[in-house]
Amino acid sequence: MKIRCIVILNRQDIPVYMRSFDDTSSEDTTVKYQYLAHTSVDVIEERMANTKSTDLYLGLLQTVGELAIYGYVLNTGARIILVISVPESIVRSAAIREIFQQIHAGDVELMKKAIEEGKRCTSVDTAYNVGAVIASGDKQKIISTGYSRQYPGNTHAEECALLAIANKKEKVPETSVMYTTMEPCSRRLSGKQSCVDRIIKSGIRLVYVGVREPPNFVQCTGVEELTKKGVKVVHIAELEAECRKLNEHIVAK
Repeated sequence: MKIRCIVILNRQDIPVYMRSFDDTSSEDTTVKYQYLAHTSVDVIEERMANTKSTDLYLGLLQTVGELAIYGYVLNTGARIILVISVPESIVRSAAIREIFQQIHAGDVELMKKAIEEGKRCTSVDTAYNVGAVIASGDKQKIISTGYSRQYPGNTHAEECALLAIANKKEKVPETSVMYTTMEPCSRRLSGKQSCVDRIIKSGIRLVYVGVREPPNFVQCTGVEELTKKGVKVVHIAELEAECRKLNEHIVAK
């Protein structure tokens, strides 16, 4: 059994993230996996219509030649499609479920790293403590990290993580993923460029958040604006309390 591709679909069943693990990649490969994701949508919708759960393993969706396509639904409604090659053996459902769980566990660990970054902030009453991590598309490598006010000028965590890459005269690698303990800002009282705009400009197309931004300073619409621009936003619900705790000095007031 070999993982060939991972695709994430939004609630509208539009592919917003795709990672191929084939030895060679081409436009034909991309089209092939996009087609497999598209043809799996009807099966996904049918199975979701027959259950009241919003967080479930959908099992085998279809097979095409030596490829088997499996599905999983996140608590946000996003769908993960896993394409594997199974030329010679029968794959146990438990093994596929474990792969999905490992994928999610990797996301949780990276968000925990973002929380650790957030704990490095020097607390102030006029701004939030936030931590951010940028990781490779396969979630195996941390590319950069950042935390609020890491650099002079009331810098934000996402901004600092992106600056860490720019300071090395490098570009954000294609398919990179961001983890941030709080929803990226859509507006800043200082008038500086928002983190939403910075993320969109960077080319990052998948962002995991720990908690929505409270309305203490501005009314944030970061999730909506990122989604509108084709960036998929996923909530790591089980770490929301830890992310919220970073700002007890403000939110609790």
